[in-house]
Amino acid sequence: MEALGPYLKGVRTLPIRERWDQGNAVLLAGNDYWTNLTLARVGNLPFYILACVVVYLWGRRWFGRSRW
Repeated sequence: MEALGPYLKGVRTLPIRERWDQGNAVLLAGNDYWTNLTLARVGNLPFYILACVVVYLWGRRWFGRSRW
C-alpha cells in the first residue's frame, strides 16, 4: 500500500541493489521528495485507522465503557 501512491504518480524503482539507496532514489524521484513521501505515508493511513478502531473496541470489551 505504501508504494501505491508513488507508483500511481509515475515513480518507478531503479536497478539499485542496496535497499536504502533504492528507497532514497524513489523518494527523491522527480526532485519532489515531500510529495513522494506524503504519497507513500498516505498508504499507511487505512491500517492506522483500523488499528485505532480495533484497540478501542478491545479496550471497551475488556474494561467496559468509561464513566467520565
